[in-house]
Amino acid sequence: MAESTDMKFMEEFRMAIDAAESDPKWVSTNPLLDVAKLNAQYDAALASVEDIPVQFHPHQINVNDRQDEYAKVKPLIRKSRGILRSSGATANEIADGETLINSILGQRAAPKIKDNPDTPENEAANQHSVSQLSYASQLGNIRSYGVFIGNVTKYPSNETEVTPAALGTLADSLEARNEAVNGSFLPYKDALHLRDQLLYDNPDSIYEVSKLMKQYYKAIHEGNPAKYKLITSLKFKRPNRRNR
Repeated sequence: MAESTDMKFMEEFRMAIDAAESDPKWVSTNPLLDVAKLNAQYDAALASVEDIPVQFHPHQINVNDRQDEYAKVKPLIRKSRGILRSSGATANEIADGETLINSILGQRAAPKIKDNPDTPENEAANQHSVSQLSYASQLGNIRSYGVFIGNVTKYPSNETEVTPAALGTLADSLEARNEAVNGSFLPYKDALHLRDQLLYDNPDSIYEVSKLMKQYYKAIHEGNPAKYKLITSLKFKRPNRRNR
């Protein structure tokens, strides 16, 4: 996971700071290499890394709850389609209903994709070759279908799960799930962005400062590889893929 990579990165930075702090030769005039500044930088970056799971877990719960709620849609819509077809509704009404139903159901040509919590939309729906639905547009289609069947005279009112009122209630629940995901999405993405800035992307990020630390430590211990390798051997590996 990204967090374990970040923690390894932070562990190496801590080791480099400890080596610098205990070395009497470490007297750089570069303010970025001041030991107190390095310690403060470490504390801020570590806090940003530790905040990611704090923001991620409630967001993941919201994502999973939304996916579970939307999983109820297709069985109900398929049931409603069968009822509409057998209700005695006109051919035109059935055709109009099928158009809305197809926009909700879509067609999946590939194996099911799990929803990505790092985006506010639905990757599982986006794989559909016909509908390319986001959660928001799928919700709109469900509401439209509920209104439509409410105007089909011969659509029965005794199928409680798929009455217009029941579909309206389901749509309200789906909308609440969408809002919950959107509400937790931004704090999570902000946490990822701050982590990336402090550890990897800023001009004075740990990744950049670690290069200066290596250069300076090697310079002050030139001719003593066993000594300067205490820092220069640290990898400070930048992740190949990060959430931005």
